[in-house]
Amino acid sequence: TIAKVLFAEHFPQYDHVCFVANAREYLLDKLFSTLLKKEVSATNVIGSSFHMRRLSSRKVFIVLDDVDMDSLELLEYLCGEFEDRHSDSKLVITPRDSQLLVGRVDAVYHVQEWKKTESLKLFCSEAFKKSYPERGYESLSESAVE
Repeated sequence: TIAKVLFAEHFPQYDHVCFVANAREYLLDKLFSTLLKKEVSATNVIGSSFHMRRLSSRKVFIVLDDVDMDSLELLEYLCGEFEDRHSDSKLVITPRDSQLLVGRVDAVYHVQEWKKTESLKLFCSEAFKKSYPERGYESLSESAVE
């Protein structure tokens, strides 16, 4: 949810954007196809920074959500390419295990746990489209938040 909100708030400021909701199932060729808005084959991607050079003068915003060990190749490639990028470009990564980020990123933001009331309000806004639980779903909603 946080990654989606972050992307929604910031994507208009960038020339090329990509939100990868399930990074462990996402391939680099799909990423570049999305960013460049044209088909990119897998054979042209791995081991080459050609596509990132094409984007070098542009502001790029990529959010990789739900990164795990299965998407390590994608993570390694993008972190390496973003080291030399224009400072206005951003790569945001939400991992399953924060140890995947050690030595690969400039900064780590740790999300603070919300209070029960804040969590319940967010849950209800998604589940019921209002800030409180439907009648009869109060205890079930509280259990879901716990």
